[in-house]
Amino acid sequence: MSEYLLIAGISFLLSFLLTPVMRIIGLRIGVVDKPDGDMLKIHKQATSLLGGGAILIASIAGLITATLSSLITNYQQLLGVTIGGLLVFGVGLWDDAKGVHPGLRLSIHILSGVIILMMGKLQ
Repeated sequence: MSEYLLIAGISFLLSFLLTPVMRIIGLRIGVVDKPDGDMLKIHKQATSLLGGGAILIASIAGLITATLSSLITNYQQLLGVTIGGLLVFGVGLWDDAKGVHPGLRLSIHILSGVIILMMGKLQ
């Protein structure tokens, strides 16, 4: 039980600490969403689009910690979750930056889930 709390704590702390860092990086390199009068955009100033990167890094750190503490022994599952997470992050960033048709985004999310399921079944 304490290992699970450690993993959750590491992931939460990293996400909490990295989110402002990713915001600064996004603002500095121009990976931002600018308000343009669209009624769906409620922000009044440029907003960084890299917040998901902090969550991705924190999740991967949690997976690495779980692997090092022997809670994960099936490396195909680890690879599946990592690939699935990268796909979801990538399509989210692509959608934020350029716009992705909702059907394509949904298809990539479904593909991500299928990869995780299929990699989890490999032994």
